[in-house]
Amino acid sequence: MKGKAIAENAVVEFHNRLNAQQCNEIYEQSDNRFKQKHGKNDAINACKTIHKQFGQVKSSSLLEYKINSTPTETLATLKYTTEFSQVSISEEFVFVIEGDRARILEYSLIQ
Repeated sequence: MKGKAIAENAVVEFHNRLNAQQCNEIYEQSDNRFKQKHGKNDAINACKTIHKQFGQVKSSSLLEYKINSTPTETLATLKYTTEFSQVSISEEFVFVIEGDRARILEYSLIQ
């Protein structure tokens, strides 16, 4: 379950960066397919909007996860319930696992 631990650590890093409003760093560390799907300015503005509307991440709890490995890549999908300072909401992350690193492929809020 190495992929799960790597992805969970990436969620912690994402939340820490979100709290610090390091939206550019989140974008720069994302997978190239994320960057192709989401323009830099749009992604950074969305990140800033999440922080502005929801506030700081206070805690998060893993609801479920799935690891899919193929000969060419490993994907980790994790769903969390996250308590922000202003609201609790569900988040879904999809990471590409590359060695000991995870890069965001997809991120969504589920209300």
